[in-house]
Formats: sequence, C-alpha cells, structure tokens
Amino acid sequence: MAENIKTEQHYYTKDFSGYRNEEDNFVANQELTVTITLNEYRKLIEIKAVKDKEEDTYRGKYFAEERKNKKLEKENIKLKNKIYELQNEEDNEECEEEYEEYKED
Repeated sequence: MAENIKTEQHYYTKDFSGYRNEEDNFVANQELTVTITLNEYRKLIEIKAVKDKEEDTYRGKYFAEERKNKKLEKENIKLKNKIYELQNEEDNEECEEEYEEYKED
C-alpha cells in the first residue's frame, strides 16, 4: 500500500527594507539549494562577463546601423524629391513648348 504523505504549509516571512538583490539571498526550509565550488563560481562569473560584453558590442552595432539606416532614409527621401522635381521640369518644358506652338498657330 502506498503511504500517505502529509505536508504542512510553511509560511516564511522576512522584513525587506528594499528590493536589492542581496536582500533576497536567504534559504528557507524545504528549499532546493545547490552548492558550487569557488572555482565553478568564478567560471560562471567569467562566462557572464563575456556574454555581457558581447551583448554590449552587439547593442552598439545595432544602434550604429540604426543611425546609418535613418541617414539613408533621409537621403532616399531627398533623392526621390529631386527625381520628382526633375520629372516635373521636363513636363513643364514640354507643356510650355506645346503652348508656344499653339500660340504660333
């Protein structure tokens, strides 16, 4: 027969003066914890530092590309406006020529 396991609710209270990370560094009863060596801890810190640096590098590249993109968008708009103006100049010249021919007839 299977044994019935009784569990009791445990309430843990701790007076926190703020939400800083070091204040939630405590172990409660029946909480799963892991023990690591100092060398393992140092390796974890090293890995995190490398990843943070990579993240900062990629973030910098992203913002550089974002600035470049905005600059190219502005240049694109200027060139489109110039094309539009040049096309309209040709149309206006054609209209003026037709008008001059019409006046002469």
